[in-house]
Amino acid sequence: MLVEAYDVGRTWIRGALVADAAGAEKPRIIKRVKEPAQQDFCSQIELLSKKLRDGVVPDSVSLTVPGRVENGVLLQSLTLGLRSPIDITQRLCELHPIVCVENDLNAALEAEINDGVGALHRSFYLLTLSTGISAGIALDGKPVQANPVRGNAGEFGHSVLERRVDYTFKCSCGNRGCWNSVCSEQGMENLSTLFFEDRIASEQLFYLAQHGNERAQWVVELAKDYNAQGIGMMINALEVEAIAVMGSVGLNQFSQVMPSREQISKYTINPVPDIVPTRLGGDVELIGAFYVGCREIKMKKRERRFMS
Repeated sequence: MLVEAYDVGRTWIRGALVADAAGAEKPRIIKRVKEPAQQDFCSQIELLSKKLRDGVVPDSVSLTVPGRVENGVLLQSLTLGLRSPIDITQRLCELHPIVCVENDLNAALEAEINDGVGALHRSFYLLTLSTGISAGIALDGKPVQANPVRGNAGEFGHSVLERRVDYTFKCSCGNRGCWNSVCSEQGMENLSTLFFEDRIASEQLFYLAQHGNERAQWVVELAKDYNAQGIGMMINALEVEAIAVMGSVGLNQFSQVMPSREQISKYTINPVPDIVPTRLGGDVELIGAFYVGCREIKMKKRERRFMS
């Protein structure tokens, strides 16, 4: 199968032609495109598709998006600044007869079950630290299904970790002190205002910390303790065999933001499992989109056989 896969983010849109190959350990990306994200991402994908295909016809088109998805409709995405529904399958219907859309974390979890930490563990979390914080949950090798209208099963990023007024920041959900508000990309920038006169971008903050800036190191250490608290809360809620980490902050700054086993143990009564970056790296969403696209192809084939 050949799937034209897209991962839509706040900053970038990435596309790829992803194929399954006989004997391959995991799906193979055979061509890529990447562009800064535009507000009208559907129109942008229509243009990217021409560059990506170059005469090749895929078996399906599959998108992952940050937000709540139901029947191909993106209901809402705080990450993308969208509060009104967008019928993505309708907008992109001319690209292919099969267009499927899935929440990015749900799709990534499917990839992780098939080709990531799921190869070694049956029950695990997939924690994303990026523009937001949340977690996919796999139990007995299967994803925990959430109500499609209410969103993901593991919205741990909107759990309140900080109640001291001087240390709280408003979260995208409207509450204050959420894990998301202190440890996501924007959350790290929020924390920087506690130690710097000016707001510091998260990438710059990590750079300064690595190069010995004491105030930046204080920010990173504070974020690391918040992460220990958040992860401890996750382990208290459900004892798992492992935690895989994804996302721009989680992957690119894993060694800086990930607390030690000892730090996490202060916040949980359960054993702390192995915590590792996803072995699929930054491609986890694209591989997830591939599996979503393959599932839709198989379903359409079954429908055709039934109708015949």
